[in-house]
Amino acid sequence: MASLSATVYDTAALAEAALDALDSSIDAKIEAFEERGVTKWMVTTHPAKTDFFKTGFNADVDNAEEDLWAVGGMYVFPTANQQMEVVSSSANDSSEGTGAQTVKIWYLTSALVEKSETVILNGVTPVLTVATDIYRINAFRVVSAGTGGKAAGDIDIRNLSDTPIYSRIPAGYNRARNSIYTVPIGKTLCVNQVMFSAGSSAGGVYCRFTLRATYDDKIGTVLTLFYPFYEIGIEDGAFESCVQIPIRFPAGTDVKISVIGDANNSNAVCTGSYRGWLE
Repeated sequence: MASLSATVYDTAALAEAALDALDSSIDAKIEAFEERGVTKWMVTTHPAKTDFFKTGFNADVDNAEEDLWAVGGMYVFPTANQQMEVVSSSANDSSEGTGAQTVKIWYLTSALVEKSETVILNGVTPVLTVATDIYRINAFRVVSAGTGGKAAGDIDIRNLSDTPIYSRIPAGYNRARNSIYTVPIGKTLCVNQVMFSAGSSAGGVYCRFTLRATYDDKIGTVLTLFYPFYEIGIEDGAFESCVQIPIRFPAGTDVKISVIGDANNSNAVCTGSYRGWLE
């Protein structure tokens, strides 16, 4: 019978060698990022942060620029703190209805302080907000619903004179599809991913998407003018990209996605979103 032999391995030495190889690999990757202008801080650590995601939709884009939100057209920002009203296009969106029953508004005051309020719906009858200091609408969602499980009609939050509308939860959904966002006080928004899509039943539609913000990165100042930070053209398709160096927007910056088609009858259905974190 042939004799059997065993090989004895120094497991501690093997583990140490593996860790050394891993450390070398990580250091090499960090050096490669630094050569591209990405700092070691960006690669390895972040301050306390909150995940961020914003999505927008526009069902009919032609050759006049519009913002990416469910109402369509160019978004009009409030100019001062105000009370607002919430109303649906369906009587089923009410406290006893089969549609949305309550909605929650996440907003900023003119001092950019984050606040929220929950509103009990009353169908097609407008309901006033308790808050009188609403300056920016950052999120708008259904938080309870009847057996339908979603909004039965378009639910708007708007000026007390009925216009302008500041956000809309479209019928059949539970959150506003609104790309407009304002960075709260004490926060910085870091965007590291963008996604866009455009198409139409007729086909052959080209749309240009622009992520823009009221921040001049050359002088480091928040202004009232919108500057482009990411732009791409799409013809009947979708695009997604991770941004190697995150785009940073300081407190007070208004951010939105705008889009324009190539013909007055494009009738393009467009979606877009941007993702990252708040720190």
